[in-house]
Amino acid sequence: MEAICRKTFDRRIAVDIELGATLLQVLGDPTQLEQMLLNL
Repeated sequence: MEAICRKTFDRRIAVDIELGATLLQVLGDPTQLEQMLLNL
């Protein structure tokens, strides 16, 4: 997910990712996840 964020967002936007101890795995299509982020 971090790679998608860094590739998708403008380079002027800092990406800071903090993962919790109870992180759940998310299964999904990388292209659809990228499209979702662009729509935000």
